[in-house]
Amino acid sequence: MSKQGLSISTFIPESIGSKDILFDNAPIIGTVEFFDGVIIFFPAFLFLMMGEYIMPSFLEPYTVLFSILIAMMGSTLLIMKPKYMSLYEWFDIMKNYNAREKEMSKNYTDENGKPFNSISIVPDDDTRRLTKVDSIYPERDVVELEDGTLVSMLEFKGSNLDMASPEQVISTVSQYSNRLSSQLQNKIQFYMPMRPISLESTAQQYTKHKDDMNVKNIDDQFMDMYLDDRITWVRTLGTSSFVREQYVIVAVEENEIIRNDMSTGDSGLNSVPGGEFIQDVMRGLMGKSVVDSNQEIKRRQLREISTRRDSVGGTLNVGPGNKYNIVNYKKCTALIKEFWEGDKIQADEMDALSNSHDVMIGGINNGEEQ
Repeated sequence: MSKQGLSISTFIPESIGSKDILFDNAPIIGTVEFFDGVIIFFPAFLFLMMGEYIMPSFLEPYTVLFSILIAMMGSTLLIMKPKYMSLYEWFDIMKNYNAREKEMSKNYTDENGKPFNSISIVPDDDTRRLTKVDSIYPERDVVELEDGTLVSMLEFKGSNLDMASPEQVISTVSQYSNRLSSQLQNKIQFYMPMRPISLESTAQQYTKHKDDMNVKNIDDQFMDMYLDDRITWVRTLGTSSFVREQYVIVAVEENEIIRNDMSTGDSGLNSVPGGEFIQDVMRGLMGKSVVDSNQEIKRRQLREISTRRDSVGGTLNVGPGNKYNIVNYKKCTALIKEFWEGDKIQADEMDALSNSHDVMIGGINNGEEQ
């Protein structure tokens, strides 16, 4: 039976569900949400209402035509945006990125991962302003950002399909695609940096064998030259070989917990386009009396991110050998810094990203309170 007809699909959905989606994976424009239409057509509608007051009298008959042109120009934004994002999300990300500091200085660390004990004559900006990291929860392996969002990461080993049969590759890709489109309920972000492979240990074995060898005859000389060639080849290969690490970022915002609290009354707002915006307005008018305290919101966030990590890990755990584990808080912080600063944080530098302090606690010793 010929296998030429087999084609491996690499389809991954351009969007992962939303309550306000008008078009999902539409040709050319991708995802379109309710608020995208508001962004596009509101300027045209406003001009239609106000155009006759701001345009010269001889152009007033063309107000409708100009409104249509404005709407058409706004519609071109749907083509310019990434297909997997809505227009609203694209603008929000650009605004957030442009608000970040673009030039930062990095405090270097010594070989033990400790910052240099230097005195700055002119204070420099801290890179924490760039990463937006505010605090960490070491016992939960969770990082908190300045806006209250909790972030955690999963590391996946990935499926080794290089030697797999075409049928197994097609089956794995199909399962992965189906799970992304049907089982994934929350937004995630992939971070997949390339890492160099160190082959120095192999080169050291060749070097040790060469040093232990006693060259006496022509055969020994040939083996000595061969070992020299292998040492050079292995080290050259190590400088040009890379492996891709696969991380998935899971986040829980404060607004998600607050909206869930407000939706317990079954108001039905979540089911209509723009319902989340109406809920935000209601929350602003009614104040925080309709939601739990800040401490309770944070506790619910921590519980939710733990549940969400398990859900996302189980959903994406597809294919042979594709296991996952939760990234510890030090490495998670280092990866965030690496992403925004563009420099890999070495393992021996991670200790410099966290501080430890002695804390006095009470206790009972031999029946006496200490």
